Amino acid sequence: MKYARSSIVRLILFSLVFVSLFGCSLQNSKKGSFFDTFKKDTEKKAPVYYDFKDVLIPGEFKYDKKASFVYKGAGILSGYLFFEGRVETNSLVKFFINNMAKDGWMQVSVFKSPNSMILFKKENRRCIIVVKSGAYNTFLNIWVAQTMSNAVSKENIIPGIEKPADLPDIPALPENEAVFPGDEAYENMDNIPMD
Repeated sequence: MKYARSSIVRLILFSLVFVSLFGCSLQNSKKGSFFDTFKKDTEKKAPVYYDFKDVLIPGEFKYDKKASFVYKGAGILSGYLFFEGRVETNSLVKFFINNMAKDGWMQVSVFKSPNSMILFKKENRRCIIVVKSGAYNTFLNIWVAQTMSNAVSKENIIPGIEKPADLPDIPALPENEAVFPGDEAYENMDNIPMD
């Protein structure tokens, strides 16, 4: 009987200590509990459009504005966006292949590895997406630029971007053709105004 009584006392003491330690932490709403932190880390967030309204980014990524650069002006919207998050590389590649097609991008090629690269194109723009797997995080780099032949033509001004008053005629480069020093197209590039 004495053994049963001491076991009950121990159980009651253990219960009081457990409730006092973990019960208070569950009611502390200002700092959040361990369980709230875990829930926030595992919660799926909605994808978001940032500067480029046709490049959807998974909600699990944090945008690094200091490491990014976007140029808007003269009918051009180009730049580089940098993100960091925790997403598995293969699922991220699948996300971009599916969602870029929905936004009108055509996949040109994909390189899958721990550091993957996906190339997309539209009628007058190109997009390069690089996914780098780190030890604890995944890094996402996105470049979007207009093609040289269409960068400053009046027909390819992006809606909502200021239209330049007077655009010069710029010789268009052949589609999918590289330009090398010594080529006529390369020599004519010096005549392209870069104001």
